[in-house]
Amino acid sequence: MASLLSHILNIMFKHMPIIEDTKEERKKNASRRQPRSPKNVKLIENYLNLPCEFAKKDGNSDIVILNIHGGGFTTGQAKEIRTLTFYICNKLGYNCIACDYRLAPEHKLPIAFDDCFTVYKRLVKVHPRIILLGSSAGATLAISTANRALQEGIIMPLAVVAFSRLQG
Repeated sequence: MASLLSHILNIMFKHMPIIEDTKEERKKNASRRQPRSPKNVKLIENYLNLPCEFAKKDGNSDIVILNIHGGGFTTGQAKEIRTLTFYICNKLGYNCIACDYRLAPEHKLPIAFDDCFTVYKRLVKVHPRIILLGSSAGATLAISTANRALQEGIIMPLAVVAFSRLQG
């Protein structure tokens, strides 16, 4: 089933009309000023030698949020969702890990799915109480990560939060 979905999405990426210039969109996103870490929040990049940013605050819950960015599988980075990551950590009381995954069209699917599952599989060994959170394409990746954990018999996330927002 996952390979069929990957195949369909790869065909879509190959044949869909170009609505935006991916390189230009990535450049614009990279140039945005990043928020400062709140006073008591420590940001650890490349956490566990993974492509992740870990926002940690003393006294937070032992439940960790794994935050997967959106971007239509073609744009986005963990640092672009720092505002949400910092808010979850500082205001909601959960340490939060935002992960990166390899992007299309340079990398064919299911590589993004594999990247997110690899992060989850490694994290769950250190933080067994995880909530998966994803926006847009990240929501798809969060749901598929939970499904794959079920299929492979590893610790399941406590919850999956999947959302998307309409622009306009």
